Amino acid sequence: MLVGAALIVGLMLYGATAQEAQAAVPTNNNISLISIQLPRAPSAAELVASYSRRLDAVLVAEREDRTSSRVAAAALRGRLVRGLAARRLQRVLHANTSFGEVQNEKWADCLSAKKSKINELETVYDEQEGPCIEKAESEVMDKRNAVRQIVKETRKWRKGFKYLHRLCKENNPKDKKGADTCLVDYMQKDNYDNTIARLLEMLQIAQTDFSSQFETSIGSFEECLDGVFSNFLEGVRRVTDSLHKCYKKKISVVNANNEETKCIVTDLSKLKCS
Repeated sequence: MLVGAALIVGLMLYGATAQEAQAAVPTNNNISLISIQLPRAPSAAELVASYSRRLDAVLVAEREDRTSSRVAAAALRGRLVRGLAARRLQRVLHANTSFGEVQNEKWADCLSAKKSKINELETVYDEQEGPCIEKAESEVMDKRNAVRQIVKETRKWRKGFKYLHRLCKENNPKDKKGADTCLVDYMQKDNYDNTIARLLEMLQIAQTDFSSQFETSIGSFEECLDGVFSNFLEGVRRVTDSLHKCYKKKISVVNANNEETKCIVTDLSKLKCS
């Protein structure tokens, strides 16, 4: 009895397990196929529209470049003029300062010699100032010309697109689809879209280089002018020292001789008396 009951229970459990396993195995009716849909290729009209948008971006870039070019040119002139004016004003102040000058006819020749030396220093200053300006302008213009060359290329491709677009319309009158297909063929053959994208990227890089060079060149210009002005000040100090020596020589001569003695300053360091 016990063996029979155990056998019956075992058979029941086996049947339940088999039913669960069968339910777990999917049938062909339960398997669904997932279809992968590939992206649709753009139509000719859509490609032409994308080309036109790219052209609009090129046109905007060209207009912005023209504006930035005018602004940069004005900014460069302004920075150069302000740098020059500030140091020239200081130059005039130092050149015309009294430095202990004695307003007396006895010392007129010393003062005259001093002014002559100052004039020489100012001439040297003007000569040394020129290369500072030329270097700054040259560096900035080199970067500016690089931008212009890229803009010329973008303009050429933009005009080429307009010409081909017009040509395709003329060859396919009243057939917009045919005209669009014609234009797409030309554009793909010339790798137009990638070329324009690359030119726009190059233009952005060139404009960034130009802005960076602008600030670098202005900084170098300021340093160059500071060096020239420093040389001028050093020269003025030497002239001032010589002027004081000229005074002392004349005073010693006048004190050692009578008032009839005449001394002529041939140079701040030389005194000829008779």
